[in-house]
Amino acid sequence: KRRRIVLLGALVVGAAVAYSTLRGPGELVTVVIPEGSSLPQVAAILEDRDVVGSARLFHVYVRIRRADRRLQAGTYQLETGSSMASALRRLTRGEVVTVALSVPEGFAIWQMAPRIAAVTGMDEVEVKETLLAPPLADDAGVPGPTLEGYLFPETYFFAEGVPLGDVVDAMVGRYHEVWTPERRALLEASGLDEREVVTLASIIQAEARIVDEMPRISGVYHNRLDE
Repeated sequence: KRRRIVLLGALVVGAAVAYSTLRGPGELVTVVIPEGSSLPQVAAILEDRDVVGSARLFHVYVRIRRADRRLQAGTYQLETGSSMASALRRLTRGEVVTVALSVPEGFAIWQMAPRIAAVTGMDEVEVKETLLAPPLADDAGVPGPTLEGYLFPETYFFAEGVPLGDVVDAMVGRYHEVWTPERRALLEASGLDEREVVTLASIIQAEARIVDEMPRISGVYHNRLDE
């Protein structure tokens, strides 16, 4: 009986591969796998978008590969007429569509909010109010009183509809990475605390029209602080 089951599985996999090969690759289509989707639902979505030719065959193929618990939700770009193996590989690896979030240096939270809202799908005002709420700064482990000055400017890549918390974690995480032991030593020698340095850096950046002006402006402020 066990040998018959193994043989049947091999025949199903072989049929699935042969069927996909005959159909051939086609055009790219957007496929959305909602959170909590079951294997039959995923298979039906793939068949509906013509990624696989048979939901039933894909269902059996995934079960034989014991990969049903590794399917990941998200938005994908897949080819119509894909092989079962290719579609399964993309879904288990979570190779979702990503969008870029570019935050230039010097941007305040009110300037970042529209860009973050576009990535998360949230309302722009809600994003701004959330980022400026003191509890979020406490949770992120930064001096506060808000996240202003602690969301590191860089280009990030996120899946569409990424939770705001994931965006904050990435941006604040990058901020923490910048504080190397060497920079921490310079901070201690400056006589300022972390919040004061971030505030001063923001002021200098806002006043400088070009990068070359920053050292001179910084010198002026430090001279005043030393008086």
